[in-house]
Amino acid sequence: MEAMNGSETGHHSNPRLLDTNLKQALRCFRRKEFGKSCAYFCIAFNFSLSEDTHEFVFNKYKGTFLYSLSNYTALLEEKRDYDGVVNAFKQCLESYPLCEDVYFLLASFYCRRLKFCEATVNLLHALKINPNYNLAHICLENIKSSSIKRWHFSMMNDTLRNSAFKNAIQKAIEAGNDTILDIGTGCGLLSYFAHKCGAKEVYGCEVNDLIFHICKDILNANGLDDKISVVNKMSTDLVVGIDIPQNLNWKEFGNIKIPEDLFVCENSQDLKYSTENFSKITDLCYLSEPFKIIEVDFNNASQLEEMLNPCFQIIVSVKANTSGRFDFIGIWFDLILNDGMKVSTCPNSSSTAWEQAVYYLPFSQQLNSDEIVQIRATFCKDAMDLKILRENLIPKCISMSDESIRYLNGTKYTSFILNACSSIVTFNHSLRILDFCYFPLVGLHFTTLSNVDQVFIVTECEQVKDEMKEFINGISTIVKEKIQIKEYEDILNVETKKWDLIIMDFVEPSGLLRSNLLERIYYLKVAVLSDVNVRIFPERIKVMGMVVQSNDLVKRSRLVSDDHVDGLKASEFINILETEILQEISLSKFDYAALTDHFELLTINLIEDIQPSDNITEPSKESSVCVIGSGEVHAIIFWYMIGASVDDSSCDMQSVFNTRHENNWNLSAFIVKSPFSVKKGENLNINTTFCQGFLRVKINQT
Repeated sequence: MEAMNGSETGHHSNPRLLDTNLKQALRCFRRKEFGKSCAYFCIAFNFSLSEDTHEFVFNKYKGTFLYSLSNYTALLEEKRDYDGVVNAFKQCLESYPLCEDVYFLLASFYCRRLKFCEATVNLLHALKINPNYNLAHICLENIKSSSIKRWHFSMMNDTLRNSAFKNAIQKAIEAGNDTILDIGTGCGLLSYFAHKCGAKEVYGCEVNDLIFHICKDILNANGLDDKISVVNKMSTDLVVGIDIPQNLNWKEFGNIKIPEDLFVCENSQDLKYSTENFSKITDLCYLSEPFKIIEVDFNNASQLEEMLNPCFQIIVSVKANTSGRFDFIGIWFDLILNDGMKVSTCPNSSSTAWEQAVYYLPFSQQLNSDEIVQIRATFCKDAMDLKILRENLIPKCISMSDESIRYLNGTKYTSFILNACSSIVTFNHSLRILDFCYFPLVGLHFTTLSNVDQVFIVTECEQVKDEMKEFINGISTIVKEKIQIKEYEDILNVETKKWDLIIMDFVEPSGLLRSNLLERIYYLKVAVLSDVNVRIFPERIKVMGMVVQSNDLVKRSRLVSDDHVDGLKASEFINILETEILQEISLSKFDYAALTDHFELLTINLIEDIQPSDNITEPSKESSVCVIGSGEVHAIIFWYMIGASVDDSSCDMQSVFNTRHENNWNLSAFIVKSPFSVKKGENLNINTTFCQGFLRVKINQT
């Protein structure tokens, strides 16, 4: 910011210079000279007469200053002057170090640059200044969720798995393999085992910047920073002689180095891949005996090279031993570590860290006993793809994300919306409809009606746009001429802002409420909706909760104890990635005990509570909940009741839809950081607030 110089820093008592620089800042702002505007603002803040005056001046011009800063740094970022962006933020923070918004904007820049460690530091600064800064909370939660998959915590808490790997490492080192490379070091647990078991040299690589820094902190806290060398790189980017020694001979295959043999058992085109815990599926029926697809010797370099050849494939013939519906192929594996030491991920394994892999068929088929199915396996990098070799198996296939498929299968919810909106669609003409749903099945259905003129589908997700276009082209009954696909901001530019029906989808597939929920409705009412009679679906959302005891949920959210990782001092550091909310929960995968009945956490009324003349409110609710069973409070699982008016008196459908048992959504849970014991008959005080798409819960004993 060229208008600043080093002699004009620090607070000075000069009202004339204060006024002059403020006028210059506003003049540059009107000219859209945002860099100069920022610079003059910073100088003005430094010339404030006192701390109180400084606060008053900053608050008065805060919005204009932040707008200038955002635009100036965006211009620098567009020019790829990343050092200039950081310097601009630093100068602003020197002039006003107590502005949480500047820290947040700097953190957002670091997020876009994928520098999550620096982003986290600045978000924590923002939250230290303002603990109720919800945008910073949301961003920090997103960083935590994206930095480490929650199953990593389950693996770290799995003492049987950890013990097996430690014993295998011990035997490998005793056999003379005392120079170790740990690929995908994570928190450094396996490197720690290697050092503890007597390795002479231990090297590691970890590509995730935030995890790398956490690993360095863990090594330092355990006195291992000079004994274990970890670099922030992909294994394929390591430089021999610089990152690792010349005499270290190794071959890479995924993230696994120790196993000698791999046995993969299984009980389109290439089939979609997901995971399930077979032991928790109550109606699972195996149609064949388990059998081996491939055996891999990770110490055989020529075999690994052969497998990674694009032409390499394996075809296996499978005989069905019972008749039934063929839905998917289940996969698990046995890791033969050495000398018969084995870690298995089979459904009945005592290990808690792994689920089983599932390759779904595009559509179910009937299999008869003794029928033969051929399966082709191919390998690309660290993934295995499967294909069923059967004539006329797939007449036509559209590739979609898991989230979109969940919506397509959510027929009950689709019927609920159609019935709730039936009266306005049936008794009106020339209808214009806005559909904000993640996958707009209802809006697409309405194009088939003669009294619907236009359906605007609103989405910012490019993947969903592509999926939707392919889906629309594949369904002949959809009237394509009535459809316009828009982004949210584009709605403001539509010439006619008269809408008859707005369908909004406020619950993400993960089980969280969509961000900026209230703000978007408020903005629509103020800036877009010219007709006060517009119908909005849904009208209200009730957040429901249940207090539970669940060791499974706790182990998936944090490292419970350093004892689980053989005494490595790690929990203090790795648990900074613990999130307030655990997403993507399927209750069928976790053991839990209900400590309370279902109760209301919060109600958001999307019609009555948000009017164009009002400020945006932040719904909140305090509840007193009775404990129905003694235990330890670990979490509050939550879901939603979606409410709508049903005008048709002849319709016996309920006006409330419960998301707990519908395919569209998973559940989420507030995790209690400090679990506590309760007894039957006690009461719990629960305070819930909702702001900017972020739910927060505080729970206390009475």
